[in-house]
Amino acid sequence: MRYVLNFKSNFTKESILAYKEALEKHPKKDNVIFAPPFCFLPLLEGYSLASQDISRYQEGAYTGEVSGNALKSLGVRYAIIGHSERRKYLKEDEVVFAKKIEQAIASGITPIYCIGETKEEHDSGRTLEALEGQLSFLFTFPQEMWKKVIVAYEPIWAIGTGKAITPNELEKIIAFLKEKIEVPLLYGGSINSSNLEQFKTLPHLDGFLIGGMSLKIEEVLSLLQES
Repeated sequence: MRYVLNFKSNFTKESILAYKEALEKHPKKDNVIFAPPFCFLPLLEGYSLASQDISRYQEGAYTGEVSGNALKSLGVRYAIIGHSERRKYLKEDEVVFAKKIEQAIASGITPIYCIGETKEEHDSGRTLEALEGQLSFLFTFPQEMWKKVIVAYEPIWAIGTGKAITPNELEKIIAFLKEKIEVPLLYGGSINSSNLEQFKTLPHLDGFLIGGMSLKIEEVLSLLQES
């Protein structure tokens, strides 16, 4: 199982160095992947790393962007693309995500493409329709390209709310997604140390994209010991 720990826009240099000091008491594990803010990636050198985003452009005159080649040179192996917070606050869409996935793969970085339904879509029974729509553009790529993508299912109504999906509902959605696209599937959305154990028993789930829990070093250390 993969565990991708998304720090979002948290930590200072001092606090992440303290976090790293605690990590160093435990062996590194390739399946536990850290996604700090861009500026802190070098501070976690030697660990499995993901970037929280990636530029849609190659290197060049794109102020504020971080290219795939730059990330690769820092040891980044994965890039989170299409997170609901990018969709909501920066109005990014599938046209943008397609370009970012292309840049990631061209740089030798594995895209982690996020999908998820809103509360309105969930409550009206349109979850599967929404997810299928968000996946559809992947099939415009050659098969050998989209096969390199990891898909992370994060119901938008569950992110940061403390209300995770039930294991039974998640199992049905994962089964639906596996029929549509044969790639590794992660789950994210209000994961904590208690419900994580329930979700780990689902047969078709390949890992987790974890937000808030990733900031709690004691829980992360427990994860490292158990994974």
